[in-house]
Amino acid sequence: MIEYQHWSRLGESVRILACLPNAYLKGSPENPPVKLFNAPVFISGLLLLFFGFWKIKKPLFGLLLCILINAIPFFLYEVYSHENIFGLMASVFFMIIGLNIHVLFLKSIDYFKLTFVVIISGVLLIFFSEFRNETSVVMISLLLIYILSKNVKIVPKIVFIIMSIFFFNSSKRYIRN
Repeated sequence: MIEYQHWSRLGESVRILACLPNAYLKGSPENPPVKLFNAPVFISGLLLLFFGFWKIKKPLFGLLLCILINAIPFFLYEVYSHENIFGLMASVFFMIIGLNIHVLFLKSIDYFKLTFVVIISGVLLIFFSEFRNETSVVMISLLLIYILSKNVKIVPKIVFIIMSIFFFNSSKRYIRN
């Protein structure tokens, strides 16, 4: 169990919420496993990944990718049977890629909608990095998506990168306070 009988030492202030689904289901917070947290978060990541591919008109590829990812032994063990949250970084990565993959592949970008996606991505990243701090590394993937996009003009690119960093940092301060 994650940090069982210890308080978080790394400033991961939201980590205790990983035990909340099981506490609600059992009606008691005693000896809480995190499997009920891992599986829905991982499945949400795969669903967002699928919908991202659906948005770029490649649903069959997205479905095949999600099936293959869900069949990887590491994820089968870490997400569905092991009592830890080591699969969280991959889950968050799939969420971020699913939300932002259209930036890399679609010719026309709706900057208004993309603004909301940038905000949601930054908040998601920091929320889950407060469960496991190394999840913050996924921020590099998000920034690379915006940097490498050929379809986003240079000024919006810079704005989206600044927005991502701003919402990442401001959400971190908000959660920790």
